[in-house]
Amino acid sequence: METPGISIFMKFTNKLVDYTNLKPDASHQDLTELAQKAKKQGFNSICIRSDRIKEFAETYRCSATINFPTKVYYCNSDEDKKSIIKEIGNHSLEEKLAEAKQALNDGAVELDPVINLANVSKHDFKKLRAELNGYIELMQSYDKPLWLKPIFSCELLEDYSIEFSIDILAQVVAGAQLNKIKVAYKNSTGFIKTENDYPLKTTSQELISLITENLNEYDQDARINIKAAGGIKDIETAETIIEAAAGRLSHIGTSSDMSY
Repeated sequence: METPGISIFMKFTNKLVDYTNLKPDASHQDLTELAQKAKKQGFNSICIRSDRIKEFAETYRCSATINFPTKVYYCNSDEDKKSIIKEIGNHSLEEKLAEAKQALNDGAVELDPVINLANVSKHDFKKLRAELNGYIELMQSYDKPLWLKPIFSCELLEDYSIEFSIDILAQVVAGAQLNKIKVAYKNSTGFIKTENDYPLKTTSQELISLITENLNEYDQDARINIKAAGGIKDIETAETIIEAAAGRLSHIGTSSDMSY
């Protein structure tokens, strides 16, 4: 039997969860069960690939990933890291905005676009700004409550590049008329793994604390939240992430049911 404290915490945590299945071969039944579990548990949304939104938007609140990897990347060396950085989020901005528009038309109310990581790694502020502004301008045209959660794949970035990405996102948000749009910084796709203990930044208290510290510096009006994703499989881990985010956590991305 759950104690009252645990029950209250779980209800609070469940409201943050984007219940996730991003397998390219996920069946209709797989995603139906995802939506049923999300509804039963009171999760925030189901997070699925953009081409599945039309099937499920009327079933449950949907988050759509944009330009999401179609395979798991294994990063076991610096050369792997350089190669993956070139591939993550590398479709043209026109293609990505077209995918985002279709997802919104199909009923998505939250977008998780994979940001072009090469632009972040190279500190190309013009291209990064253009991509972030592109999503915001598109979403503004819908005049309804929406969430934008750009994915920055922090496990492949040095600390100074994470800081750069937060600085640019904060500048874009500060200069935008967001109206009904809310924004969260998302740290991972969850599709980058290691076979040989290569030191990637997984979702950890340390990483979320780093993101929080930079948001506190560059986004002092607290207009940007945090979506923590990748490797969060239980309530105990969620507790540490919630603490590290210091009031900024708006979403938890997980394929686990988050139960004790």
